Amino acid sequence: LSKVPINHFKLHRHCHQLYPEISQFSRMPRQSAPRLRKKQHGGGFPSFANNNDQLFQLLLVLGGVVVFTGLGLLYEFSKSHHKEHAMLQDQNSLRAHPPIEEDTLHKHDNKSNALSCSEEEFIAIVQGMGMEYGMCGMNRKPWYNRCPITQITGCPNSEWIDNHYQTTSRSKRKFIAINVGCNKGYDAINFLRIGTSDASVTRTAWRDAMPESASEAVCAQDQETLDYQVPSHVNNNPAVVYCIEPVPSTYKALQEAAERTGYYPNFKVLQYAVSEHHEMTQVLFPNFEAGDEKQEISSCNHKSKEKQDELKCVAVKSSSLDSIMEHEHFFEEHDDDDLVDLMLIDVEGWDIRVIQGGTKILERTKYVEFEYNWKGEWMKLSKAKMNPLHEAITILEELHFTCYWPGQGELWRISSGCWNANVYDGIPFWSNVACVNTKHAPELSEQMEEVYKKTISNTTTRWMPPDHSDPDRFQKRKAKNYKTS
Repeated sequence: LSKVPINHFKLHRHCHQLYPEISQFSRMPRQSAPRLRKKQHGGGFPSFANNNDQLFQLLLVLGGVVVFTGLGLLYEFSKSHHKEHAMLQDQNSLRAHPPIEEDTLHKHDNKSNALSCSEEEFIAIVQGMGMEYGMCGMNRKPWYNRCPITQITGCPNSEWIDNHYQTTSRSKRKFIAINVGCNKGYDAINFLRIGTSDASVTRTAWRDAMPESASEAVCAQDQETLDYQVPSHVNNNPAVVYCIEPVPSTYKALQEAAERTGYYPNFKVLQYAVSEHHEMTQVLFPNFEAGDEKQEISSCNHKSKEKQDELKCVAVKSSSLDSIMEHEHFFEEHDDDDLVDLMLIDVEGWDIRVIQGGTKILERTKYVEFEYNWKGEWMKLSKAKMNPLHEAITILEELHFTCYWPGQGELWRISSGCWNANVYDGIPFWSNVACVNTKHAPELSEQMEEVYKKTISNTTTRWMPPDHSDPDRFQKRKAKNYKTS
């Protein structure tokens, strides 16, 4: 400051706008501006020219700096207060859980599950899934899909389900499956094929009945090579599959395809947006072409009328999974001992809310898979340090589920002490989680635990970073994961 003329302060223009009464000083000629300079003799501190008016101008300028600084601090405090208020609102809907220990081995006291995770198992999971490479942390953009867990579980092949129903005899009781976020319907159709043991139910027939925009699936679920292999000695069994889809265009396409193929009424299409709230309400939902997978339940929230028109937002019924199934007379049509064999949840980041609002139906479910990604509530709650994946696993553990990361016929356990806080509590990554109910499906539970033991004991399953020098690496990975080679 000692070398800069007072009239050269850039802030004096702003002060002039805020305080017009100092205009007489701001218009002073440049040559009259006093300078801060050292004394000619004896050194010491700089001194001002003997001009009270100019000293008053300097004080006003410095006062303006203080005012602007104060306004900036007030703005930052307001932003921080608003963020804390939003976090408190989210905490009301997300149950609190014990703080994460500094130790990487996050142990659970799960009375319903006698399994444990030794240090050797934990290290095998870390190495086998490539977590040591640190590509799943907060400093990575999750949509790049560089996390090793994404590479392994992004498009899993649940061979243990096929093996279980091919080798396990079951009574004539009705097979029940639920697909929340049915989208193109290929997974739900495979559920129907498993449940009915009817070889005429195929993905090919379903693909031909769907519009072209919904004919191809992200993980190649439309490929007939993935069809469940129906045992020759099994007769057709009673089954019902609930296909829940909110997007109006996709819902209409699913309904028409079910009628065209003759899979209805065993294949029931329901139009709902599933949340954690038990009351039946309506929400605005985008209505793009059938099969679109980019939109979720909050896409139309807090948007202008023009933006809502651009997204083609329409009103859709919304409630919790428990309330929806009750509204559809599920609990009246099925006895208390009628269990849900298979459940799949894929709702573009709102899976945690489906789990929170579906504990009644999950309590009678044998097996559930859900998607964990960087969208919707997964990302929102993770940024707020609420660890939503931990919350989902905790809810399911209390309902007697053991959860795993599923790969291509491989499993890595998450539950029963295998929780890795250093990796799983960061920004979400695209992946899937498979959980089996040890109480209702003990045979399937044993089969999945055997797959897990085999996976961690096989050193060839260890994940390695991709060879970026190989131009065909993506095609090779697709051929391996999707079984299309």
